[in-house]
Amino acid sequence: MTTPAHPGRTLFVNMPVADLERSKAFFATLGFSFNPNFTDETAAWMDPAAAPGPEEFATSRLAPT
Repeated sequence: MTTPAHPGRTLFVNMPVADLERSKAFFATLGFSFNPNFTDETAAWMDPAAAPGPEEFATSRLAPT
């Protein structure tokens, strides 16, 4: 692993979606969770650091059987 150029900095990426509830359901199925402190009916905050790893994804409902 490399040392980040700017440790301690946070990057927020905003991605517009047509249907927030559908998008949240899709990512929840993949194993992502949402921070309720920054999620409402207009936006959702998903922590990529808490994203499922390859092992979890391989056993998800979306993985081929």
